[in-house]
Amino acid sequence: MKFLNRVAIAVVILSFAFGCKKDPVTPPEEPREPEEVIGNVISNLETADTISVFVDALKGLELSATDVEEGITVFAPLNDDEARAQQALMMGSKRSSIQAFGTEDLTSSVLKDHIVKGVIKLADLTNDRMLTSLSGKELKVSRVGKKIWINGVQIGSDEIGATDDQVVYTVKTLLSGTSVDDELQTTSLEVVVWDATAWTPEKPKGVRAESGTVWLYASQEDYANSVVAYEAAIDTGKAIFEDIKAGTYYVEVEYGDKYNIFYEGEEAQDGYYFGMAAAGIFQSQSDVDGWAEQPDAAVGNFKWTDSNSDGVINAGDMVKMPYENAEIKDGRVKTVEIFVGYDNNAAQKPLTLEEFDAQLNTAHDRIGGWQKELAVADALLGGEAVSDTLGAALNGQFGPLNNFSFTPAVPVINQLWQGGYSVIHSLNAIESRAPQAAELGTLRLFRAYIYMQLMHYFGKVPLLTVETQGASLSNSDPDAVYNFIVAELEQVSGQLPQQAADGGVSKGAAQALLAKAALFKGNFQLAITLTDQIIASGAYALAANTTQIFKPSGSEVIWDHSETMREDIKRFFYNRSVFPIIRYTEVMLMNAEAKAASGKLTEAGQVYNQLASRRGIPPIGEAVSAQAFADQLHTLWRIEMPKEGSRFVNLVRWHKAAEELGSKGYMEGKSNVLPIPQVVIDANPGMLQNSGY
Repeated sequence: MKFLNRVAIAVVILSFAFGCKKDPVTPPEEPREPEEVIGNVISNLETADTISVFVDALKGLELSATDVEEGITVFAPLNDDEARAQQALMMGSKRSSIQAFGTEDLTSSVLKDHIVKGVIKLADLTNDRMLTSLSGKELKVSRVGKKIWINGVQIGSDEIGATDDQVVYTVKTLLSGTSVDDELQTTSLEVVVWDATAWTPEKPKGVRAESGTVWLYASQEDYANSVVAYEAAIDTGKAIFEDIKAGTYYVEVEYGDKYNIFYEGEEAQDGYYFGMAAAGIFQSQSDVDGWAEQPDAAVGNFKWTDSNSDGVINAGDMVKMPYENAEIKDGRVKTVEIFVGYDNNAAQKPLTLEEFDAQLNTAHDRIGGWQKELAVADALLGGEAVSDTLGAALNGQFGPLNNFSFTPAVPVINQLWQGGYSVIHSLNAIESRAPQAAELGTLRLFRAYIYMQLMHYFGKVPLLTVETQGASLSNSDPDAVYNFIVAELEQVSGQLPQQAADGGVSKGAAQALLAKAALFKGNFQLAITLTDQIIASGAYALAANTTQIFKPSGSEVIWDHSETMREDIKRFFYNRSVFPIIRYTEVMLMNAEAKAASGKLTEAGQVYNQLASRRGIPPIGEAVSAQAFADQLHTLWRIEMPKEGSRFVNLVRWHKAAEELGSKGYMEGKSNVLPIPQVVIDANPGMLQNSGY
């Protein structure tokens, strides 16, 4: 309201000095002198600082006696900061923008565009009246109620310094670039939205957002309470708010998953939300080096405002949200630019196919390492190993799992949890940045496998399907996690080859994981169907003898990633160089178990006997009971797959853990899963600890 106050003061001063007459002007007895008329205008407007640029330019204007013989009407454009560089909101009009101007820009012709012969009082500015300026420019009057426009530009509502010789009105912008066809300016805001994630050196602002939504709030408290003042859609890079109430508005922008609100807290504090305020985009490394110390500083990333001026960007620099605001004045057009993006734009840029493959390979390495660490943990939990035999490094890492007296604060618990979730976060981030040509089947299988393992060992785990680094976690419904695993694996099984070279990800791996999930849910018929399909495919075969099982590219390997296996884990696994994630023997064991559980003991026995024969174990007879068969099959599982990461979870699934592991402190209803790490519980109020911990 600063402008209105200054104009009001000017009006009071000038009106006090000269009056504001409404009656027709009486022609003077003596001819008007041009210099005197202009001089009087300048003298009368000396205190009107909002039009000082125009007034200064008038000092050099020469008019003729004919120009002033009837007096003059002046439409003086404002020169304050809001009047400069306004963007006209007239789609399709000839006028695209109004530039800032100085005295040197106001040539004689431009000045005469704003002066009309005759003293035209406010009441005589009637709708559709046509005027001609001293330069010959046509000016059209538009009037709606008390509001008046000249060629679409709104004028002030008062006469300034009206005398017999002159009357002055303020106009919001220069009239020189206007036409009689221009639309009426209203109190309007144009929000230009830039997608900063598309930044390049050639595109220092990124690119215009193609769609999205802009919300205006009358205050930051209204934002915290979701009280929206105005809403508009983004079209071709901008959102236009027309004919809105004058005032200050705080701006929120959404463009897909990109926003102008950064690092916002989960909850309001004292009635406000707080976040980081963007001060621009890092354009170069020198720009990064010259800024405050910022953890995520990188070319193309946002530079955050050092609001406390301590030279370090951290939580102490958070400010009330939304940070960007626009002050809108009555009858004026305001343009603001807003940048949207991510907290870390550089980490969200679309990957090339080469980058996608490289990051997926890195994730595979981490999965291979995590799988083998889980196998060590499983061996200790399931009684296949004791900590004293592990060697110093493994004992120091996994020793607390030697019995069930561990607590949620034990470091290895958090290591196993983070080993899975850190890869989940990476896979979600890779998926969000995947190029259009990328095949996502391998990524989804990786993620499904990790969730299956997390469920087996930790129970009610959070399901994160998109990148939510830093978001608060809560336990997910196990059925939701299971359904996600199944949906992912079913989708990718049709996208992958039946068998992959060197134990890579394949349809066979997806089918085997689906069968394992079905077995744990008690869906034995599905487990039979899936394992029968793998067996019938002919892609895999039992090794002729047990010495050939763990050979590179062996016939049993369905999925393996042992390239980065630690030496101490290699020694733990009998010095074998291949430590498969899934192999064919496990498929046959699952097939036999599912068939036996479905009452198909004869078929189950045939599968069992194939495995037993290779081991030199007597075949199972047809007359054996279901329980006797299950007991012998459980023994065969232990013989066939020692230390391969299945013993503990199988004992829990078979309801034999208390019997087998009671001496180690196993407690039914508690020890069937590990505790949620204490650091996770402490950091996430929505996470519930597993029972008994």
